[in-house]
Amino acid sequence: MMPEPQAFPRSPAVALPPAPAGPRRQATLVAGALCFLLAVAACEAAPPQSPSQLAFSGTVPRKAATPAEAKLNSRLLAAVDRMRAGVSPFSVRDGLDLDAEQRVLVDITAEVTPELLDAIAARGGVVVSHFARYDAIRAWTPIEAMIPLAERDDVRGIRPADHPVTR
Repeated sequence: MMPEPQAFPRSPAVALPPAPAGPRRQATLVAGALCFLLAVAACEAAPPQSPSQLAFSGTVPRKAATPAEAKLNSRLLAAVDRMRAGVSPFSVRDGLDLDAEQRVLVDITAEVTPELLDAIAARGGVVVSHFARYDAIRAWTPIEAMIPLAERDDVRGIRPADHPVTR
């Protein structure tokens, strides 16, 4: 036979002191509301416009994406945008793999053809591996080559290279 579960005694409720009343409370509420409004106004300040401000903020104003830009991963597209703005295309937050020549390791989903492999090499890229069966290419590619490669009809998408996960 199992023993009966025992109930634990509850702690007595703690009474909180009443909120201050009168002019002191009103002043506290007004000060809090003022701080809130100032914080909201600061968040809605004008966006950065100079290249150095854009580099610091990590954001670049975007216009509507072209079909080629739509094929790029958002981290790669942000790097392309920073390059177009005249600042370093690479950010620590991107987590992009770079080689000594400032090329990015990418996975390209495309119909693998000799013409596409030659186009990657012609734009300064180095093909690491390709598998026609899986429509997959892994290559070190310069940022400035991303848009011209994405404009090709045989390319369906470009993203930063996937990394294996071990446990």
